[in-house]
Amino acid sequence: MDLVKVGTGATATAALQDTVTELASEGNDTVVLRGSVNDLINPTTLTVGANIENLDASNTGSTKLNLTGSTVANTLTGNDADNLIDGGAGNDTLVGGKGNDTYVIDSLADTVTEVASEGTDTRPRRRDTSIAGGNTYTLDDNVDNATLTNTIAFNLTGNDLDNTLTGNAAANTLTGGIGNDTLNGGAGADTLIGGVVEVGTEGVAVTTPTSSTMRPMPSPSSPVKAPTPSRSPSPPPAAPTPSVPTSTTPPSPTPSPTTSPATPWPIP
Repeated sequence: MDLVKVGTGATATAALQDTVTELASEGNDTVVLRGSVNDLINPTTLTVGANIENLDASNTGSTKLNLTGSTVANTLTGNDADNLIDGGAGNDTLVGGKGNDTYVIDSLADTVTEVASEGTDTRPRRRDTSIAGGNTYTLDDNVDNATLTNTIAFNLTGNDLDNTLTGNAAANTLTGGIGNDTLNGGAGADTLIGGVVEVGTEGVAVTTPTSSTMRPMPSPSSPVKAPTPSRSPSPPPAAPTPSVPTSTTPPSPTPSPTTSPATPWPIP
């Protein structure tokens, strides 16, 4: 199915040139997009039609597209641009491309497929439906960051990359994993495990000891000042004052038995 440009300027969008009609319970259907619209200012959101399971935009180059699924289990495949991919209510498979993609996860059965070194990818987990509080979501391979945008107590676990995990206003447990991770618990009374940088500026943040895979905390950026002594050191002892004779008249010298002249007294 070809993409065409509709409109001009900031209001221009990418649209489908063709129309697809599919009846319920008539197989697993895929719409494959082709062509590109490379001068869009804002991304266009394409939503899977009724009774269509899959949408593949991998042949649309760098066209700014966001993909949204339906209530069934969808497979959504992005392109080379920075895509926002939201599967919807079903147990979906979300496939990114070369861009810095964002995946919306609303079911623990949702999966993300991301190839290594294809951008910095984020997984916000949102919506409270179908997911109970206290569950844990673990990042798939090659996904870098995760943010909780829901309102229930939920847990996030990273992978081997350097992850940034961000909690919500509830009590979260954020576990960084092997990489040099940044953990931001948010406003709740959170437990942060295994991060090089652990941010707990709101609520009560608890830093839990980790296994040997945790990286050491970085050195502070400013030098540590030496402690101030409690009292000033004692001054050095004063030099001895030379004695001065009290009389200006020297005593009479004792006659020498020799013929040598007497040695004169020193004058003070």
